[in-house]
Amino acid sequence: MATIKVPMNKFAEQARRLAADFIPTVKRGMVSGAARCVVIMQEATRTAKVFDTGYYLRAWQSAPTDTGARIFNVSPYAGIIELGRRAGARMPPVQVIAKWLQRARGLSRKEAEAAAFGVARSIAKRGIAGKLVMNNALPRLIAAVEDEILRELEAKLAHP
Repeated sequence: MATIKVPMNKFAEQARRLAADFIPTVKRGMVSGAARCVVIMQEATRTAKVFDTGYYLRAWQSAPTDTGARIFNVSPYAGIIELGRRAGARMPPVQVIAKWLQRARGLSRKEAEAAAFGVARSIAKRGIAGKLVMNNALPRLIAAVEDEILRELEAKLAHP
């Protein structure tokens, strides 16, 4: 938890100075913290070895909201990478798996197409464990946002 130290003899002055701008200042910190989080999530993605074409890695984004900011991944399969895929579900698209087998395993098109059905059936039967990329990075994400909020508050107190 971050702390700002204010001498008691200046507390009232600092509180008055910051009062009107407290929420906008914190929001600025949240927005800049979310931008830092994109880099953290890209590092976490590399660490978790979750990349094939690199789209998921590049799909991390941040955006301001009415209450602060958010970080998200625009990849259509981000939810499956994070949380996994439950067993007993429908088979994933065989053609997508065939293309992945070509890239990841170096199989010819014909070999990949032959193997893709078995892989898809196995995924449907057994599911896929989630990588928990964001979940594992959460302490670093929180620290980055807290640091940026604190930096904004300190800057506001130092230079009104």
